[in-house]
Amino acid sequence: MINSFLCIDTAPIFLKIFDFSAASPILFYAFVPIIFVVLFLGIFIFIKDKFSLKSKLLLLLGITFSVWLINMIFQWINANALFMHFAWQITTIIEIFIPILTVYFVSVFLNKDQDISFRLKIIFSLIISVTAILLPTNWNMYAFDISDCESLVGPLLKIVYLFEIFCAAWIMFICVKKFRQINKDDPFRKEIVLLGVGTSLFLIIFSISNLLGEWTNIYSINFMGPIGMVIFLSLLTYMIVRFKTFNIKLIATQALVWALVALIGAEFFFISGVINYILVGVTFVAVIVFGWLLIKSVKKEVEQRELIEKIEKELEKAYATEKRANEELKQLAEVKNQFLMTIQHHLRTPLTSMRGYSDLLLSGSFGKIPKKMEPIIQKFEDSTTSLIKMVNDFLDITQFQLGKNVISEKDGVNLAPILEEIIGDIKLEAEKKGLQLKLEKPEGDCIIKADESKLKAALVNIFDNSVKYTEKGSVTMELKIESDKVRIEIKDTGMGIAKERLAKLFDSTFERTEQAKKTFTTGRGIGLYLSSQIVKAHNGKIWAESEGEGKGSTFIIELPKN
Repeated sequence: MINSFLCIDTAPIFLKIFDFSAASPILFYAFVPIIFVVLFLGIFIFIKDKFSLKSKLLLLLGITFSVWLINMIFQWINANALFMHFAWQITTIIEIFIPILTVYFVSVFLNKDQDISFRLKIIFSLIISVTAILLPTNWNMYAFDISDCESLVGPLLKIVYLFEIFCAAWIMFICVKKFRQINKDDPFRKEIVLLGVGTSLFLIIFSISNLLGEWTNIYSINFMGPIGMVIFLSLLTYMIVRFKTFNIKLIATQALVWALVALIGAEFFFISGVINYILVGVTFVAVIVFGWLLIKSVKKEVEQRELIEKIEKELEKAYATEKRANEELKQLAEVKNQFLMTIQHHLRTPLTSMRGYSDLLLSGSFGKIPKKMEPIIQKFEDSTTSLIKMVNDFLDITQFQLGKNVISEKDGVNLAPILEEIIGDIKLEAEKKGLQLKLEKPEGDCIIKADESKLKAALVNIFDNSVKYTEKGSVTMELKIESDKVRIEIKDTGMGIAKERLAKLFDSTFERTEQAKKTFTTGRGIGLYLSSQIVKAHNGKIWAESEGEGKGSTFIIELPKN
């Protein structure tokens, strides 16, 4: 029954329905690859971003356009009049979905996956419904010649073509409007331009090629229609690669390889001869195999690059965090130093008063005190004096850390009597331990520019430090006068210093070795640091030398002579 309705100008061979020779080979080469690429890209994007509305719409648009292409191929190669009539009849309803889905897709894309309004959905539904109602009328098809399968289409299809052009203008309008609303620095503006150009060209080329084919009756012009889709897909692929559109990372190589597979596969529809089939088949398989290997290699490279980029971002984030933490620590340090200075100032005033009152008590200014009370008051005065010295040391350290000038240098400071005073002040403590103190200095005066009280405090700290950490033997202070500097060496036979600690001996506060804590339990760990700061403030140098633990130490201070 079906064969009795064959078109007179066809010779169906395949399934007794299709005549591949009735269509130009260009038809297959133009349409078939597009079908594969459109479906591949739509399915790929949907799988990677299946919860996104725009990815669903893109897949639906790709399926609709592929159905339209398949319908066109079917009309060219179909030899059965009944099937041909049906294919012509449904062309309009298939085609009306293409501009509507394109506008729908662009609107959702521009609004960050937000659905269109209900009113717009109603308008689109009415357009589709009216088109479907008019399918069996003369508006869609005037007549159909069952003998040669020729049809006379009505104005409905031409109206759809014009509607496609209208939709292209509509898309350009909403893209321009959105473009102006976006900040100039937002990379989304570039995506808007690419999307607007791609979809508009797709609809314009698609519509004009169909119109020209109808007006000229040269239906091979319709083969140019898919060019618009090629442009749109190319720009879309670029958007995915460049801007990570649809939240996926599509490798350009992957799209290229499968496009080549589709193009080569399309050749099977119009080649002839066994040799040609073999050559095309071998090429087809080779492209698939080597393309797969290439994609695998490039994907590995891309993953490595993305890993590097991820590490770089993490490093940048860590650097920013570290920088912020350092700034906060710096602020905290400044607050701490200011706090310490305030506390120390407030501590020094009452301590000074306490020492003054204890001195007045001992001198009898408030009357004679019992002899039993004298040693107690004397200990109280000594402890207060020690506390005042400690507060002064902390205050000096804080000021040094804040970069303030603590010393006040004066000319004509004689260094020799200062060293003699230091020996005299510490002599009693040394004799209690059985240590021998020595002072070796040249005859005459040693005049320098210095802050006498601060420099003496620094030298006392170092000399007293050597006495405290020397259990037996001697502590020697030697003064050497050179042409442009003076050199003070304090040598002891004490516990010594490990070589690894020598470089940082003067850089830290409140740090003492376990052996130092056992030897002198009440040490504060600030004397050497404070002394080094005072010496440096005098434009001098200070360092220590030792052969190791248990082998004694030598502290050297160099000061400019003038």
